This record gives sequence, structure tokens and C-alpha cells, in this order.
Amino acid sequence: MKSSLQNIQLPAFVLVDLYKESIVVQETEQVAQKIKQVVDETPKGKWFLGDNKKQITILVHDVEAVFLNDNAYTFLSTILAACKLNVGDVAIINFAKTKVTLNTILNELKPHNLLIFGPSSVNIDLPFSIPQYQIKQLDNCNYLTAVLLETMQGNTPNAKEEKGKLWTSLQQLFQLK
Repeated sequence: MKSSLQNIQLPAFVLVDLYKESIVVQETEQVAQKIKQVVDETPKGKWFLGDNKKQITILVHDVEAVFLNDNAYTFLSTILAACKLNVGDVAIINFAKTKVTLNTILNELKPHNLLIFGPSSVNIDLPFSIPQYQIKQLDNCNYLTAVLLETMQGNTPNAKEEKGKLWTSLQQLFQLK
């Protein structure tokens, strides 16, 4: 009889109920360790999202996400596709999380175009100010500023107006028809 009691197997739902807090704590610790491992394994120089194949740098401002939240990423991907670009063509920097200087951006990424969504030109130490949706060229780089990506999302009249202004500027910048 003793051997049959040693081989009792409880269904998973019973174990979860019995050890609810222990399992959650253990799982949380494992998840935290896995996140730390991923962060540690991320290349130290990779402070931007994308491959920068076409030397287009995009500055965004998202205090919640490492680079962009899902909605903003989807919206930005749509904008890029309309310009015949993709995330591999650009370098996306979340200025709310990655404090790099304009000199670092210019020296390491060597952008031909720098699109700034949200953070003002003062915040990135531009030596000049740029009115929104106007293109300014300096040292072989075109600068374009716009409102936060979140402001352009949705179908409100304000969002539609901002998207229209952005599209007009992008058509000019990328010579689109």
C-alpha cells in the first residue's frame, strides 16, 4: 500500500490551487531573470530600433515603451510603407528612454533625414528651431518635426489634420507622388 500512495499524481489545477502564491512568486522571479538576461544580451551599442539601411533617423517620445507601444509602432509602420520604407530602413530612437545627444545621432547613425515626432528641437539640442512640418536642411541632413505619433492616431478631425500635414511634408521630403 505504501508504494501506491507514493505514485499519486494530482491534476495541474489542484496543484495551482494548492500552491497559488508560491507558483506565482517563482514564475515572477523566473520572468524577471529572463528579462534581465535579454537586457544583458542586447548589444550595448543598440540604442535604436531598426537597421538604419537608408540612414533615416526617427525620434519618438514614449514614456511607457522601450521604443514604441504597439499602436504607435503599427501607425509608424503604415507611414513608412506609404513612403516605400520599412523599419529596416530606419533607426527609431525613443527620446523619452534613450538620452543621446544630437552629435551622437549625427556621428553614429549619419542620417540623411531626421524625423522628430514629439520632442522639441530644443530637447535634442538642435542649434535652430524648426516649425512643425517644415523641412530644414543642415549639413546634408533634412530635419522634419511633427506632433507626437499618438496625436495623429485615430479618426478625429485633429488627427486627420495632423496626418494630412505630415503626409504633405513626407511627400516633399521623399519626393513621393
